[in-house]
Amino acid sequence: MILPNQTRLLHNALSQATPIDPRLNQAFSLLSAVQDSKSTTTGPDNICYEMFKHMSIKSLEVMLQLFNKIWFTGKIPSSWLHSIIVPIPKPNKPAHLPSSYRPISLTSNICKLFEKMIVCRLNLFLEYRNVLHILQSGFRQSRKTPDHILRLHDAIHKSLPNKRNVLSAFIDVEKAYDMVNTEVLSKLLRYGISGRMFNFIRSSLSNRTFQVRIGSTLSMTKRLDNGIPQGSVLSPIPFSLMINDLPKRITSPVALYADDVCVWECDSDITLLNQPCQLSLTKVCDWCAKCGFKLSSTKSAAVRNTNSQRNTIQHPSPCFCRTVPTFP
Repeated sequence: MILPNQTRLLHNALSQATPIDPRLNQAFSLLSAVQDSKSTTTGPDNICYEMFKHMSIKSLEVMLQLFNKIWFTGKIPSSWLHSIIVPIPKPNKPAHLPSSYRPISLTSNICKLFEKMIVCRLNLFLEYRNVLHILQSGFRQSRKTPDHILRLHDAIHKSLPNKRNVLSAFIDVEKAYDMVNTEVLSKLLRYGISGRMFNFIRSSLSNRTFQVRIGSTLSMTKRLDNGIPQGSVLSPIPFSLMINDLPKRITSPVALYADDVCVWECDSDITLLNQPCQLSLTKVCDWCAKCGFKLSSTKSAAVRNTNSQRNTIQHPSPCFCRTVPTFP
């Protein structure tokens, strides 16, 4: 939800925004997303993707007209902004604790279908303009977690034969989607995402409601005033843009995948590893404090790779450090 005191910031960002790209805001002409859709659980409207695949050409054309009308007006149906949250128990967790459940958000599949078309266009725009940082691999085509694993693996295996040690810190952002604030709208404008694309994303983040379902019982409807919606096809892109400037603030080698961050340092003197790594952690903490994020101390850790089993180092906060002896 956009607060009144944030309107001025959006106007300032709009005045500094890159000129509108007509290809980003033109009307949609194809529904290729129908064929690429996989069967998923139905949302509040009880419509599944299989229904789309059995629709006639004329029916698809009518649905495309609906999408373009929403696209040009920027007004999203309220039913598309409502979600049903189903808590799924985590394995081997005590059932009486709320933290032992993973919330799964069910949203309208018609909205998801339209979002797939929007995401396809938006991803092309971001990649063509090189908006996303090169060290960010989350939610990007042909980029996966093994890309960063190989970088860290290469650093370790080049360091150990040369009697160099590697200290790596693995950082997890707690409830990352829920902590995204309206600053993301200003970042969208700064990256050149304006016009109808900006209006749709802004509308999709505003006036959202949800209910929690336990069995067949639904809770009262509540308003979502912060964060980006779980279960939305579009949500990963605003989140990626929100954290896009994080690697620029860190001097250590860094790997970024969604809400997981890894930084590492290599040095022959084990006593010199802690300071630069701690400096990078401090910069991550400062960035989180500025952007409204919070680090998860229970899911973050520091790991030291060394040939020695005796050397110890001071634990870098906010993570804990464990020694992992590695032998060539």
